Amino acid sequence: MAIVTESFLPQVNGVTNSVLRVVEQLRHDGHEVLIVAPGDPGGVPDAYAGAPVITVPSVSMPQYPAVRIATATTSKLVKLLGDFAPDVAHIAAPLVLGRAALRATRRLGIPSVALFQTDFPTYLGRYLPRALSPARAEPLAWGIMRRVHAPATLTLAPSTATRQELVRHGFGRVAIWGRGVDTTRFAPTHRDEALHRRWAPGGECVVGFLGRLAPEKNVADLSALSTLPGTRCVIVGDGPLRDQL
Repeated sequence: MAIVTESFLPQVNGVTNSVLRVVEQLRHDGHEVLIVAPGDPGGVPDAYAGAPVITVPSVSMPQYPAVRIATATTSKLVKLLGDFAPDVAHIAAPLVLGRAALRATRRLGIPSVALFQTDFPTYLGRYLPRALSPARAEPLAWGIMRRVHAPATLTLAPSTATRQELVRHGFGRVAIWGRGVDTTRFAPTHRDEALHRRWAPGGECVVGFLGRLAPEKNVADLSALSTLPGTRCVIVGDGPLRDQL
């Protein structure tokens, strides 16, 4: 299995976490795995869970320097994937690196699955030049994503609603790969009553957000909770909107 991902360690986000869990499970089951990921000045590990990691050149995203955008060409991915000769390529949240990888798999005749796990049309609508209105930006973004996914043998959506939206926007060959919960990491046994009392000394109900503080997350909408009696909103994370929030 070749796993090509738009995001990897040291960056920690939803795409990275899902890739790590997939690699762990594949290695546990005895499969051979290669990870292809963007390089990062913070240092990318040479291997993870026994799977080697190959990095490709990347640049920082102008509006969000912590996010790296890979610059590898399709020819580079043809060489990498051709040398490894995987039975299948798993392309996590394809955009730039993923698009090159999907084109490469088509040239090589390697089956591929492309995971639509990041709402790039919303992201692109937020980060495209401000000269584009939302009414123009969103159709443009959907067109970009449709072309990115076109070479994939199969596109995988996380839910029925997302699959329906992809089909509505002209994506072909879309199936559902549902999400699970890591019941070791997320379990009631981790509940910290002292922390809860510090957050909500009056016994309020804590409503939390944990994640990247970026425009597309709409975290500011949680301000509406501040008017609800018996409720305390707690936001945990970092990103370009931290100071504003």
